[in-house]
Amino acid sequence: ALDNAIAGCKGELSPYILVKITQQAQMVSLLVKNPTHQPIITKQNRLISQKANPEQHGYGMQGMERIAQKYYGSLNWNCINNTFELSILLQDLSPAKVSAKSSNV
Repeated sequence: ALDNAIAGCKGELSPYILVKITQQAQMVSLLVKNPTHQPIITKQNRLISQKANPEQHGYGMQGMERIAQKYYGSLNWNCINNTFELSILLQDLSPAKVSAKSSNV
């Protein structure tokens, strides 16, 4: 997510990256926000990488979405007024809960 935010800031006159992590009860929220003037390209409601050789550049949005789902969470994004915002919500599972869930599988 940070690599994407850094790339998104490329060419910005006033670049910044806002990272906010909060926890409420068993939920952890991650917000990454940055300016971008790069066009956002989507196909079937999915972001399309504009990098040369995208398979060689980290997890990608689809990979991050799979990771979020693995931890019973979600990933959302939007780009409004040249500001890209990525929001990830995860459940904070204690080791006791994880081992109890694995033993019931």
